[in-house]
Amino acid sequence: MLVLKYLQNGNILASPSQPDDYSRIFRLRWEVLRQAWGQPEGSERDGDEYSSVHRAVLNGDNPEQIVACGRIQQAGENQAQIRYMAVNEAFRGHGLGSAVLNSLEEAALGMMVSQVFLNAREPALNFYLQSGYRLVQEISPFLGIRHFRMAKLLF
Repeated sequence: MLVLKYLQNGNILASPSQPDDYSRIFRLRWEVLRQAWGQPEGSERDGDEYSSVHRAVLNGDNPEQIVACGRIQQAGENQAQIRYMAVNEAFRGHGLGSAVLNSLEEAALGMMVSQVFLNAREPALNFYLQSGYRLVQEISPFLGIRHFRMAKLLF
């Protein structure tokens, strides 16, 4: 992993740089976003993995453990989409999701896009609203879970 920033809570914001880094990110995404809904390993990834920007938070006490992650990809001339945001349940409420989200938004600025959007699960709505996103509309459920399109203007 390429270290980007040491966080106040002792954890480490990083970007994957080796194949094993991606494997560990995929594992966390599967555990948080797919496993409980009976989805097979592999369902937590898609064909845009290696053309997207990834961020991960490493556990400061065990840097081999990824405890939060997210990804952003170009989605049009002036838009980027944030996908696969996941935080290990034991590490929620400590600002790790915000650290990943802020870093992905910084990456979007580097892509020269003015707007980011994402599809949020219902339990995450308040997190994104507090992070400056606006609710656009409810979209089709995925895995039987209500999802909502949310967007934020960066400049």
